[in-house]
This record gives sequence, structure tokens and C-alpha cells, in this order.
Amino acid sequence: MIFSNQMDYIFFIYGFSFILLGFILLIFAKTERTGIKYNGLTVFAFVHGLNEWLDMLALVFGDSDKLKLARVFVNLISFVALMQFARQNLFKKIPWYVTLLFPLLALSGLFIDANVFNIFTRYFVGFPAALLSAYFFYKNREAPFFKFIAFFMFTYSLTSGIVVPTGPFFPANIINQQSFLEILAFPIQLLRGFSAAMVAMGVYLYFQYSNKGHLTHWLSSGLSLCISMSVILGFGWLATHEYGHFSEEEAKSHFLKTSIYASSMIDVEHIKAYSGLEKDTKNDSWQFINNSFKRLRKQIKELRFCYLIKLKDQKIIFLLDSEDMSSKDYSPPGSIYNDPPDGLREAYQEKKNLSIGPYTDQWGHFVSTFIPLIDPKTDEMIAMLGFDINAIQFYSTINQKRFIVIMVIFIFSTVWLMSWTLIRNILVHTHEKGKIQAQLLHSAKLASIGTLASGVAHEINNPLAIIAGYAQIMEKSCKDLCQKGNPEKIKQILNAAERASNIVKNLNNFSRQDTNNIDRVDIHSCIREVLSLVKNIFEKENLKLESHLEAEHFIVKANAGKMSQVLMNILSNAKDALKGKLNATVTISTQNTNEGLLVIISDNGQGIPPKIIKKIFDPFFTTKEPGKGTGLGLSISHTIIQSFGGTIHAKSELGIGTRFEILLPKS
Repeated sequence: MIFSNQMDYIFFIYGFSFILLGFILLIFAKTERTGIKYNGLTVFAFVHGLNEWLDMLALVFGDSDKLKLARVFVNLISFVALMQFARQNLFKKIPWYVTLLFPLLALSGLFIDANVFNIFTRYFVGFPAALLSAYFFYKNREAPFFKFIAFFMFTYSLTSGIVVPTGPFFPANIINQQSFLEILAFPIQLLRGFSAAMVAMGVYLYFQYSNKGHLTHWLSSGLSLCISMSVILGFGWLATHEYGHFSEEEAKSHFLKTSIYASSMIDVEHIKAYSGLEKDTKNDSWQFINNSFKRLRKQIKELRFCYLIKLKDQKIIFLLDSEDMSSKDYSPPGSIYNDPPDGLREAYQEKKNLSIGPYTDQWGHFVSTFIPLIDPKTDEMIAMLGFDINAIQFYSTINQKRFIVIMVIFIFSTVWLMSWTLIRNILVHTHEKGKIQAQLLHSAKLASIGTLASGVAHEINNPLAIIAGYAQIMEKSCKDLCQKGNPEKIKQILNAAERASNIVKNLNNFSRQDTNNIDRVDIHSCIREVLSLVKNIFEKENLKLESHLEAEHFIVKANAGKMSQVLMNILSNAKDALKGKLNATVTISTQNTNEGLLVIISDNGQGIPPKIIKKIFDPFFTTKEPGKGTGLGLSISHTIIQSFGGTIHAKSELGIGTRFEILLPKS
């Protein structure tokens, strides 16, 4: 009962969820770089959300055949848009007009009636469109939250495309909204709305994850929004229910008071003479009361029936009915009330007022009041006066009052969403500013180290030059005088001095403060310089370092110093990952592609788990122990490569190794 009284709010949440999904797609889809086409899903979300709100307005302000038909057409348009979303992403080679076969099948239902048209729209368009969309998300389930979206899109396909309005054919005559309500005691629209809300939440979380690369803050994860909106909408549910209940009781109380007042105008002495037979209609008092009831119905437009009933031989019979005698709804005196509402017989026997409804009998759906007419002299129950109001009209008035609460919740939700978005943008901006400041601090430290290294290199070069100079003099003067083997030792001194000088030279080149200028860079020379710096370090760790510089065109657009920094960062991470592994090897190679020059750095380590590899380019993300890594190396490398107009990607398989691919633009 609580759900049937809340259908207007259920339609509100249902439509709100889809329209919210539409705005999420409208805002975030333009930042998407995966090639997924969201236009069809966006149109579906807005149009379908609008359709659910039209259902809400029809419930609140009244429905008509034309409005019902219009809503089915709107529903059909939304499902066609969803079908296009599935086609564009699953069957790109199929022309759009091929999918028009599905709505044409739905339109064939118009030749029967609007209800069949609605059922065909769900069977032939809604169900396959939602099912294919669910399959698309499941097919791409490696993307974050797509499996979650796929599940609830599949749920929506069943609830919207299989559980349809009651129809005259199978399976609509068995699996329908009414049978669902009878079995599970809640309307199917509630499950549809929940599925829509979950799809909207999943899409939002996906875009948040994709744009940020990781959930750095509880706010950016969207959970705060979901929780806060759940609280607001939950409060709205309670407020709408309570206000609706209050308005219903107030309206019934007013109806009862009006009925009691009307009953006071009836002279029970006239009713005593009624026998409950057809001859009563010839009685002047019967005709007088009947005409009075007809005038009352004209004064109270909502009033559908006025009548007198009596309990006779344990059966409730009609004494008088204000309906015209020629009407099919007319009940002549003495006719039996076969399906009276629950509690009427008890109220008659206990001589008490009764306000009841909504209930359904053979004449329709009503809210009614029953007033006992008692002989003041004998306290004998003479008859009972009944008034019926059309339940749809009665609750339409109640729903219009509830609609005010729904609009307040809508306005508050909208204001909260706008405020939340503003607050989130401020916090994210502050968070990003902090990360940039930390990167600048780290860069400043690197620059200081570079300056120090440059000075140290200068200081080391001087004694190296002296050692090399004297070694050369010794070599010339000891050709004949030195003992056997000494010339070879002098050559070893010269070779060591030259090697040390080259290391210092490369260190100086690497650590110098480069500008941001992008120039023509010999990538092979850059790689060789970096390899000469790390060669000894790798050898001490028993790590094998191989290079296969096979690219024929190795001049690229880059910055030599920053490119060296990128290579050093990746090689340093590879070294740390391979510690303690037997036959550990790091290979660096180059090759030409149509897009540019590809630098590949691979190792045969344990690999990186899928959950971690998605985050390795995030600032401050590190798997190293505290104090052993800043988490900025790969983040800075990613920024540097992007500044060249290139790309950097990482691939990894557990137990096989990791592979970094750097694509640099041609010079």
C-alpha cells in the first residue's frame, strides 16, 4: 500500500535518475578519449527521464487517451536513441536505417490500440536496445565500473522490456506489471528507477576514475554525492508520504463532515415507509429525496453516487439511487449490493460513521463515506446514506498537494548538486595545486642536485686531467727503462682515467639545467649516455643491460636533458624491481613506426598487477617503502613525454615482465 501511494514520487526518482545520467554524459563524455560514442545514450537518458516525469504529471493532474499515446511515442523515441548507442559501439558497419525495423514493428501495435503499441514498443525496441547496451558495457568490463553498469543495465532491460503492461496475448497476459505487483508487493517502476540510479552512479564513478586515474579523495570518488543524494531523496520520500497521508486524512475528514451535514437534512420518517421494492419509486418522498441527491451531485462535482442502503436478511440492499433510471449504473430499490467494501456491514450493525477507500467494486474505483440514519425516538437503524467520490479524482487532489513537496525536493536536490559541484571543483583545484607545488619543489631539488653535480664534475675533472697527463709522460719515458709489464699498467691507468672522465662528462650533460626548448635530438646518443651512467650500477646488482638501437631514423623532437631524465627514471625503477632475481635482464630498443620513433624498455621481472599498473603514472603513487621513493618519477616522465607531443604507455604480465613504450614524434 505504501508503494502504491508513492507512485508519483517513484516516477520522480525514476525520471530524475535518467536526467541526471544525461547531464553526467553531457558534461563528462566530451573528455572521453576511448572512442566510445555516448550521443545515443545521452539522448535516451534525457528523453526517457522526461517520459517518466510525464507519467508523474499524468498521475498528479489527470490522464487522457491522447496523453497516453503521446507518452508511448516519447518512450519509443528514447528506446530508438538507446538502440543507436548500441549500434554505434557494437555494430559500427551497420547503417542506422537498418535498426528502424524495430520501431516499425512497435508501430504495428497502433493498428490494435495504444496499450498494445506500448507493449510492442517495450518488446521490440526497449528490450533489445537495453540488452545490447548491457552487453556493450560487459564486453568492455575491463574499464572501471563497466561491469557494474552492465549488471544494472541488464536489470533495466528485463524490468522495462519484459515486465510490461497487461496485454491480451502471451507473455503480456502472464508476465506484466500487475502480476509483478501481486507477487512481490511493490511496483516494477521502483526497480526500474533503482536500476536507472545505479547506472547513473556507475557512469559518474567511471568518468571520475578515468579523469583522475585513481580515487585520490573521498569526494572525487562520487560516494559523497551518492550518499548525500540518497539522504535527500530518502527524506523526500518520507516527507512526501507523511504530507500525502496528512492531506488524505484531512480530505477524508472534510468529506465525512460534509456527508454528516447532508444526512442531517434527511427526514428519517420518510425513509421508514420504504419497502425496498420497485413501488417505492412512486412515493413522493422517494422522488423528493432522489431529486435532492441529484442537486447535491451537481453542487459537489467530485461526487459520483448518492444512495441509501439497508441491511435486510443479512444482505445489503439499495433503497434509493440518485443515478438516472436509464443509466447502466442505476441500482433499483431492492437490488443487492453484491461486493460492498470491507467494514460496511460492521459499521451498519454498530451504527457508526464509516470513511473508506480507495476500493473497487462493480461500478468503479471509489473513496466513500457511509452515515447511519437512526430513528431519534427508538434509536433504531433505519438506513445508511452512502456517498462515492471517484478515487482517481480524489487522489489527484491529494497528489497535487504532494507535488508541491516533490518540487521542493527537486529544487533542493538541484541546488545541492550545483553546490556540490562547486565545492568539489574548489577542493580538486586545491588538491591539484598542492600536487603541482610538490612537483615544483621536487624539480627545484633536482635542479639543485644538477648544479651540485656540475660543480663536482668540474672539480673531479682537474685531478683526472693531472693523472692522465702524468700517466702519458710516464708512458713515453718508460718505454725502455721500465720493467716488464709496467707499460701495460700505465695503459690501465690511462684507460681508467679516460673512463672516469667520460662518466663525469655524461653526468654533467645529464644534470645540467635544460630549458624547455624542444629541438632535434639524437635519441641513440641520448640512450648511450644514460646507459654509460647506469652500467656499473647494474653490473654491481648482477643485472644484465642490453640495447638494440635499430631505428634507422633516430632524430626526434625532444629535449635531450629531459629525455635523459625519463630514461633514467624508468631504468631506475626496473633496477629496483629486478633486485635478487636470477638472469635479470633489462632491454632497451628503438624502432621506426608510421607515427614516429618507438623506444621500448622491457624487463623480465615479476610484472605489475593490473590494479597497480593503472596508477603508476599518478603523482605520489609508489609501492616502495616510506623514504625510498617520492612517487613522482613516472608522473614527471609522463608529463615530459606529453610536452614533446608523444605518448608513454606501460604493459605488464605477471610472471613475464613489464614493457614501457615511448612514442616520440618525428623531427
